[in-house]
Amino acid sequence: MAGCVLTALEGLAVVGPGEPIPARVGAVPSIGQRRDLVLHLSAPLQHAVERRLTDALAKYGASSGSIIIMDPHTGGILALANWPSFDPNVYDQAEPHTWQNPAVGLLYEPGSVFKLITYGAALDLGAIVPDQQFEDKGERKVGDKTITNSRSAGWGWVTGWKALAESLNTVSADIGLKNGLREFLSLRPLVWFRQAHRDRPEPGSCGYREALGH
Repeated sequence: MAGCVLTALEGLAVVGPGEPIPARVGAVPSIGQRRDLVLHLSAPLQHAVERRLTDALAKYGASSGSIIIMDPHTGGILALANWPSFDPNVYDQAEPHTWQNPAVGLLYEPGSVFKLITYGAALDLGAIVPDQQFEDKGERKVGDKTITNSRSAGWGWVTGWKALAESLNTVSADIGLKNGLREFLSLRPLVWFRQAHRDRPEPGSCGYREALGH
């Protein structure tokens, strides 16, 4: 990744991706007009997030986890925590895989996180209301597939709020069907996702290696 960045800076001795960064650089490129860099990070929030993450990992016996708090209006990152982590003062004593920032650098399937989009789309489309009742029988047939909940159990009659809080796959499938494919794909967030997919880095490029955490 360092090589890729340096390639874009004229006047630097290192120009090829993957080449080592020299101890001294002969020329420093002009940065033009200087501007202040203002971070959104909140120290109190960061402290609380790291504590909550540690508690959650202990409670559920998880080996890793990430928490991000973002301002939805500006996109500013207010707090971000990962575990396992490392002390940057003695990074050479840590396992190399902990140097990555999995919250922003690892690829993963959205899974139940995408239910927020499904539910939000249903509210925007007027397909459901938050307190609408749904009957969860523990499984839902969609075509030739059978959708079940994580614990393979039915919850009976639940509200949309409750179904989202419990991440019920069966009710999410019902709501997805209520949205309708054409209407669902026309919503702005889905348009953004498709645009992001088209603009993704090409395999072998600097951005692609960064996205994979290399």
